[in-house]
Amino acid sequence: MVLHRQEQRWEHRRFHDLLDYVGRGDLLVLNDTRVIPARLVGRRATGGLVRCLLVGEREPGCWRGLLEARGRLEL
Repeated sequence: MVLHRQEQRWEHRRFHDLLDYVGRGDLLVLNDTRVIPARLVGRRATGGLVRCLLVGEREPGCWRGLLEARGRLEL
């Protein structure tokens, strides 16, 4: 993803386009973290789907997750 700050917009690009955006003296930081393949699927009282991707255990029995649902979620 490329962020154009001055235009306040972003666009999706491919890895092979990277050299179009990196110049001499730029710093490139790589992230080699991995996500465990653990997904939970549930339903709201209204019948709508809620998905949760577990991304890491913070402490025994306490996990961080990314939630996906239509509309606002209240926790």
